Amino acid sequence: MVFGRKKETTEVKVARAVGRAAGKAAQVGGKAAATAARAGRATRNAAAKVGDAVSRRRKAAKRAAARRKVRNALERAGQTLKTVGKAAAAAGLSAAAVAAASKIARRRRR
Repeated sequence: MVFGRKKETTEVKVARAVGRAAGKAAQVGGKAAATAARAGRATRNAAAKVGDAVSRRRKAAKRAAARRKVRNALERAGQTLKTVGKAAAAAGLSAAAVAAASKIARRRRR
């Protein structure tokens, strides 16, 4: 005996076709969502790298400015010390000259 398939009604055919189309659409939508998520992740990572690079550059610039500031302060201090040294040397010379003059004056008085 040959068994034949029972004919489907139009409603069942339409429902099956709609279900198949919905399944394909869901599959494509899932792939698109995954792709979008991957692209978003890559964009976020790239933005983080750029932000880190900018931050590093800014920190390096601040450190360089601080180094220059310290160097200038040390140079100024050195110049001040040089001036102080010159003044001390002049004061020492004048003190020596006064001492020598007072010795000479003492000798003359005797």
